[in-house]
Amino acid sequence: MNNSQMLAVTLDLPVRCVSAGVFSPRDENRYPSRVLSAFQLIFVRQGELHIEESGDRYTVGPNQLILLWPDRRHSGWKVNSMALNYYWAYFTLRDSTSTASDLVSEVPQHKTVARPDHMVALFHRLLDDIDIGACGGGTADSTMLSILCEASLDHPGAGVAESTATLASRANAIVRTCFHHPLTTSSIADRLACCPDYLGRVYRSVYGVSLVEAIHRRRVQHAKHLLIVGELSLEEIAHHCGFSDSGYLRRIFKRHEGMTPIHFQALHITQTWDSRPSQRLVTH
Repeated sequence: MNNSQMLAVTLDLPVRCVSAGVFSPRDENRYPSRVLSAFQLIFVRQGELHIEESGDRYTVGPNQLILLWPDRRHSGWKVNSMALNYYWAYFTLRDSTSTASDLVSEVPQHKTVARPDHMVALFHRLLDDIDIGACGGGTADSTMLSILCEASLDHPGAGVAESTATLASRANAIVRTCFHHPLTTSSIADRLACCPDYLGRVYRSVYGVSLVEAIHRRRVQHAKHLLIVGELSLEEIAHHCGFSDSGYLRRIFKRHEGMTPIHFQALHITQTWDSRPSQRLVTH
């Protein structure tokens, strides 16, 4: 493979490794309170990590991982012991395509790793990549991608805990592919033959958000794409994204993006609108 081919492979990777390391404290400690600008994957080898994300508390034990999402408040809810030892890696998605988003959504937020020795080997490889200055390049990004794929593997014999992660993953697949249809926690539970309340609790425990919030996020993501394309009216975009009307789309969009759909479009459109009314968004 020549240099140009290697560059093309690098650019095609959906993730970018930012940094990585090993945490091994000399005394008792508590995870700091902060809001991350990148994803953080933590893989615990020894001890227990007590961490909280947006009010949800987790205790991550040996051979378990936790995936922390950007733009959420993280903090330690309990002091960790000196025995704690874990690998960590920061990464970002290169774009907002479904390929990149689906990759992360396949990793449960908190789980037991199926093959801990494989995960250790991958982290050692990633640290070696960083030592030789390959972070942010094809080598480290490729290793980071392998770590995420390893993290998504089911743990054989993990029992009920892993069964709940599988149920949550099936629900998440419905959200990703059927968001444009009328979709509720109850309708998803019906398709999966389970109780809506139970499904809601399981989904939140794995992905850190409610099913309703996940549906809204997926719809807003698609709405952003359609707004940038700029070929549909706001009412048509609402219909294509599964919202009952444009007013509902405006409310949810503003809550997630901090601005109206029209404002978002004005910031991102780089070409002149077509003069046909059906291809202009209206502000009323």
